[in-house]
Amino acid sequence: MSYICQNKNKRNMDKLIKGQTVWVKPMSNAARYNSKIKEAVVTSVGRKYFTLENYYHSKFSIEDMIEVSNYSPDYKIYLSLEDLEEETLRPMKREAVINLLGGLTYSQLVEVEDFIRSNYKA
Repeated sequence: MSYICQNKNKRNMDKLIKGQTVWVKPMSNAARYNSKIKEAVVTSVGRKYFTLENYYHSKFSIEDMIEVSNYSPDYKIYLSLEDLEEETLRPMKREAVINLLGGLTYSQLVEVEDFIRSNYKA
């Protein structure tokens, strides 16, 4: 059985199926103790939630791929390494671009803004 996952951070819709390998990134409290990204296997997929091998006490939301918790969720799930790398590297890339913009003249900044507005599709 498979369900379509519509993650806001995903460009395409992906299928989440039992037996699929996913990547688990610790966040919040769990990241304080061990920030290592691990592979895990999907053990079950329901209508709203899925579970992972070796994460027996956790269930994860299909909608946002985050651990369901009454407190602070400890894990976020990624369906591919590319998605994980993109989300991890995006803030660094944004900062690098902002640093480059600091040395531009006003007219260069206007050109950059025009380029971005003409190529950015929200």
